[in-house]
Amino acid sequence: MALTPEKDKTTNLKIGSVIAGRYEILSSLGQGAMGSVYKARQVQLDKLVALKVLHKSVLHNHEVVERFKREGKAAAAISHANVCGVLDFDELDDGGLFLVMEYLEGETLGQRINRQGKLPAKEAVEIVAQILSGLHQAHSLGIVHRDIKPDNIFITQQDNSPEIVKLVDFGIAHIDNSTQDDPKNSDITKLTQAGKLYGTPQYLSPEQAQCHPTDYRCDLYAVGIILHELLTGKPPFIGENLMQLMNMHVFSRRPKLKDIDANIRCVEDLDDVIDHLMEKKAENRYESAQEALDDLLSIRKDLDTTISNPGVINGLPLLSHVGATSPMLKAKRNQRSRRTRIITVSISVVSSIVLILLAVFFIYSQDDTPTAVVPKKKTTTEINADPSGFVMNSGMMLSQDPILGKDQQMIAAAEQMLLGNWEQSLELLNAQNDRYKDNLNFVKLHAITHYHLNNIDQTFAAFDKILKKYPPAALDRTLSEILLALLRNKQHAEQTRSFIEDHITIFMAEGFAIPLIESRVGAHPAQIELIIQILEDERLFQELDRWLQLSLDLRAHDRSSCREREKILKRLILLGDAQAWQAIKPFENSSQRGCRKRGKRTDCHACIRDELQQAKELFAPTPVVKTPPVTIGQKLAIILGIQPSKEEITSKDNGSSASKS
Repeated sequence: MALTPEKDKTTNLKIGSVIAGRYEILSSLGQGAMGSVYKARQVQLDKLVALKVLHKSVLHNHEVVERFKREGKAAAAISHANVCGVLDFDELDDGGLFLVMEYLEGETLGQRINRQGKLPAKEAVEIVAQILSGLHQAHSLGIVHRDIKPDNIFITQQDNSPEIVKLVDFGIAHIDNSTQDDPKNSDITKLTQAGKLYGTPQYLSPEQAQCHPTDYRCDLYAVGIILHELLTGKPPFIGENLMQLMNMHVFSRRPKLKDIDANIRCVEDLDDVIDHLMEKKAENRYESAQEALDDLLSIRKDLDTTISNPGVINGLPLLSHVGATSPMLKAKRNQRSRRTRIITVSISVVSSIVLILLAVFFIYSQDDTPTAVVPKKKTTTEINADPSGFVMNSGMMLSQDPILGKDQQMIAAAEQMLLGNWEQSLELLNAQNDRYKDNLNFVKLHAITHYHLNNIDQTFAAFDKILKKYPPAALDRTLSEILLALLRNKQHAEQTRSFIEDHITIFMAEGFAIPLIESRVGAHPAQIELIIQILEDERLFQELDRWLQLSLDLRAHDRSSCREREKILKRLILLGDAQAWQAIKPFENSSQRGCRKRGKRTDCHACIRDELQQAKELFAPTPVVKTPPVTIGQKLAIILGIQPSKEEITSKDNGSSASKS
């Protein structure tokens, strides 16, 4: 069944209507999770403008409304050719809010990358120079964007004039009114709330990924990622899930341009600029966007380029800048090279230790399917640690902890857990408590053991310790599954809800969402509704990706009318995000005789079978051959470092089958 875009019912605006007595609505330009954008005409001046209107459904959300006002205030405060200007802010007759912005024709930088792939060095430098110029003006006014990414950078061109780059969407910007001309003198340490993630994961700075306080230098880190992406066609870090991606931002060194494409012009100098922009510690990055711009422009002459619209940057013709590889840039390169050599040696030592650890084994692995919260892409780099040393996966990989993985008593405790001997496991863990009490992986093992022994207070105490020290641990599948199981238990539901409300973050929101949308149809609609309610109360539901919001909404209607599911499913298909297959697949796999009507078995989801087939064709991954399940004997062999032969495994499996028969 072919789908046509649904009519926008989120606002009362009609094409041809005039709002606030001065703006005529001409057409719809797009719709997002919280607002719609229209092409409009300022009647008195006969001038085209863009009108951004908040959806009626979010007007009750104080945080969303404040963010919308902040976007207007931030952009209106900046008068610069490389920032999309805000012209007006007003209220509709029904109480809705709208912003009036410059009307831009062109494409986003994200669209250009998707269309063209990597860009020539000349074009990349021109674009990033204008980004830095706009950011320098914003930072000098105490405004930090916090969500710099290709989709928030617009490239426009009028007639035959040079292209102009515009920064858009200051919706999560931070405004510090105390800032003077120099952003270094500002008090921007309160920018990020504890445990709350702002920005887009692909372009997060290490401090954002760890929910640490951030300042204007998080924007510089994102610019470094964009420059790398423009020159290579893809960002430096691509993770299989959100947790791995954040770990890469914190720990991984990006691949050098010269190792990807040595033919890039001025490759070493460009590598130096990107390295400086993307330093892991904010204090080691450029002091300002202007300083980064100066270094970038020092490369310009060797590229034999003139930056588009030179009057845009610093108000000066760029031909007056020094040529490529200035002495300042060379000095910085030498300084960073010494630091890089030290880091490289340290990483090599740690890697050597990790390579001699025990073989990987899993405990409490309820589901071997990887959890995807960002688009899945293959990567050759795997990071198993984070700032706290917490290991993130669907169970617990002991060998990834360089300390616990070498302790024979810990291995013995893990063996007892694997066999279900929880009391023996707890005894062994308690014996090591003084030694490892600050190791979060040890605390996680304790939490799992206490849960299985029904020691719920101790379970919550362990979770509290983990989440306070490392909030992203809420993404861990094991922690999420245990909390959801306790929430379903009438005896512990109230205590669990209280714990969740005290510790809820965007990490926990996503940690809950994935197992819920993957669950069997009809299994937990009431629980999904409860989680949605908690997220809305804490103003976190709108922070989730749009596909995840719709997926939760779809699964909350498991037992509602089929037509309700049909509406949501069509919106998911139109959204076009393949990650939504996680929520759609359970319906596709459901029985066609699951409902009873007039004494006969009927299909509960008959009205969406066509849409399910369409979604399967669009989103379902290519089937892969599953490996046979690992037996307990094989797991124990792996724990003990013994690799059984294929004949031994076959013999054991055949013997097990024979004994069962």
